[in-house]
Amino acid sequence: MEDKCITVNQLEHSMEKSSGAIHTILTTELGYRSICGKWVPHKLSENQRLVRLNIPMKLLETYENSDSRCLTENITGDETWVYYSTPYSKYKNDHG
Repeated sequence: MEDKCITVNQLEHSMEKSSGAIHTILTTELGYRSICGKWVPHKLSENQRLVRLNIPMKLLETYENSDSRCLTENITGDETWVYYSTPYSKYKNDHG
């Protein structure tokens, strides 16, 4: 599926099928599920599995090779990782 933001209603009109039939095709036959309004495959490809394994491994490696603050500077969510860091600023210290 190229457009992961397409709605069941849009598919219903373009394919001339009921919303129930579209939902069954997406979930049962294609193995997709709707997450945050996007249709994504439920089963991960081998490459996707490797990526999901490599990212935490790199984070653990970074943690082992740095100070203990490393893990406190990562913010996680459903499917998004954000690295947060406030660099030391000479300006802040000079001006309060």
